[in-house]
Amino acid sequence: MGTWLKKLIPHEKHILKELQLSEDAKTPNPIIAIGGLSGTGKDTLAANIKTFMDEYFDNEFEIMSAGRFIREFASGKGYDEVDMDHFVTTIQDSTEFREKMDLVVDHSILKTALEKGGIFVGRMAPFTIGDWGLTIYLKCEPTVVAKRLISDPKRAEWGKNYQQIVEKIITRDAADMKRLSEFYETSFDHLIKKVDLVIDTGTFSVNGALDIAKSAIIDYFNIKKR
Repeated sequence: MGTWLKKLIPHEKHILKELQLSEDAKTPNPIIAIGGLSGTGKDTLAANIKTFMDEYFDNEFEIMSAGRFIREFASGKGYDEVDMDHFVTTIQDSTEFREKMDLVVDHSILKTALEKGGIFVGRMAPFTIGDWGLTIYLKCEPTVVAKRLISDPKRAEWGKNYQQIVEKIITRDAADMKRLSEFYETSFDHLIKKVDLVIDTGTFSVNGALDIAKSAIIDYFNIKKR
């Protein structure tokens, strides 16, 4: 059992020692990790899975996003909500700072998961959690993602040019995957092949994706069907 990210293995060993867990220990609480690129529906699926899981377990599940841990990291560096734009600029301008943050965030996600369980959402979340929990990866064509973004008033892309958004998504995703692959010294294709469940959210509706995820959850955690 363990994380799939080589750079995180030393952190994992430290966490296991701190929590007094062995490498083949079973975690006390269920862990689900949901990953995927921007606009693939990670938050929506996480919210629906939480509702489903809360019905079957005594304790209420908590959803923890990578963004939450990033904000905690920023706060620890002296940035508050007002300074977030400056923080984002700092990340973009400094590869070293960004990579340090990535490792701190991964460490926090893994430690929280092993300690408390829950639903973890983020691009790298399934690979960070690895064999410790159920891993789900969402994919979706940039053309579909663009249509969702320009139709959502809560998004910065709302109402903007469709083709420009498609090109922006393709460029951004390619750059992010290249950067992350180089930093973690691994291949995204290799990591995605290890995931328990891959869902194309451009093919399935919200309810359809949830039904697929529910079946995987029932099998993975041996939940008695009602």
